[in-house]
Amino acid sequence: MRATGCLADVIRVGEIRQFYTGGATVVRVPVTVAKTLAKGRLLVGWVSAQVKVLPRKPLKCFRCLESGHVSAQCVCETDRSRLCYRCGQPDHIARLCSATPHCPVCAERGKAADHKIGSQNCSPPTTRSRKAKSTAGRAPNSGPVRPITREPVEAMETVAR
Repeated sequence: MRATGCLADVIRVGEIRQFYTGGATVVRVPVTVAKTLAKGRLLVGWVSAQVKVLPRKPLKCFRCLESGHVSAQCVCETDRSRLCYRCGQPDHIARLCSATPHCPVCAERGKAADHKIGSQNCSPPTTRSRKAKSTAGRAPNSGPVRPITREPVEAMETVAR
């Protein structure tokens, strides 16, 4: 924080996960701070941690689990919001799941589904917009519209190892 001049209240640190090479976590900081940190290392207590700037993630709809839009603009009839990201089964979370990976989005399209939802092997359609699909015969706005909020600080994810 001293080298970047960043305030502690804009730094968000995720859960530390253990890997064979040591622990890792995701730290969310403003873009200017992330660019400064990416040039060197981050001192955490007595440890000098490596910093990697993660690539920007594409838009992901948490309702239908497809890419290219967010749930506020989703027109898909299928609601997959309660499915596990690992096995595709309902009502539990991927972090606690030990089942075999299965992607319901790819399985529905007849593609190989032996991977987690949203992994690099996953290839769901990338765009679905309201303008592209006809709304004739359906009730307009079947659910509440959630406002999109803008944060004053643009965030960039980084990984400290």
